[in-house]
Amino acid sequence: MGAIKRATTAAGGERWWFWCEPCSTHHVYTTKLGEGETGPVWSFNGDEEHPSFTPSLLCNRNLTPEHKAAGGHRCHLYLTGGMVRYLGDCTHAMVGQSVPVQPPCF
Repeated sequence: MGAIKRATTAAGGERWWFWCEPCSTHHVYTTKLGEGETGPVWSFNGDEEHPSFTPSLLCNRNLTPEHKAAGGHRCHLYLTGGMVRYLGDCTHAMVGQSVPVQPPCF
């Protein structure tokens, strides 16, 4: 099993999933839109063991009433060479750290 997991949509789109420990959820990169799908598309180096995607990935969520009151939860990262680098504008405890990418839990 690779460090990331590929999934296709019914419309033929391609997604790559990984686990984000500080967010306690999966994050996903779209590398191909299916017919009728819209949204951003990332470049991928094709290496499932040491993946790299560009540009950065930004995830904003309101997880709890506390997060919502503080403006929400923000996770901003680069995934390069199999390493997740959490950027300085993250609102979680791993801000500024780099860790190996974790495979999805499914």
